[in-house]
Amino acid sequence: MMLTRKRLLWATAVLVVVVIAVVTGFVWHARQQAKTPPPLEQPTAGVYRITQHPPPGPGIPRPPDLIVHLPPDGRRIVAMTMSIPDGDSMPGQAWLSVQPSLITAVHTYTVRTGSRFTADGLDVTVLHVWREPDPAHDAVDIATVPAR
Repeated sequence: MMLTRKRLLWATAVLVVVVIAVVTGFVWHARQQAKTPPPLEQPTAGVYRITQHPPPGPGIPRPPDLIVHLPPDGRRIVAMTMSIPDGDSMPGQAWLSVQPSLITAVHTYTVRTGSRFTADGLDVTVLHVWREPDPAHDAVDIATVPAR
């Protein structure tokens, strides 16, 4: 009888430890999935965060993630779409697709933090590529100025 009570206490203790470990794992995972990039420190003209927008539906193209209106009149636009490769095949990198107007060809650049390129009158500097545990929270911060 005493041996059975001892086994029952051990089994209960092991079960409690397993339950605590599982609950802790779920909480940690939920926090990781909810992780998002910090807000832009000081919003400045020409500094943008590009986040991915999911496609509106099957067979419907994704809208641009960011539209930049170019000076001096603000009527010319550059549309940008961001995507980050799946997995770790390209750590710290993203693809930025730039379309100088909604009817012209798209140019895609593979970028990482510090990358610079010029697209249709716009100098773009990549400030940071954010890869989060949940890909829906991935983002790219860029700074843009009119090309000289």
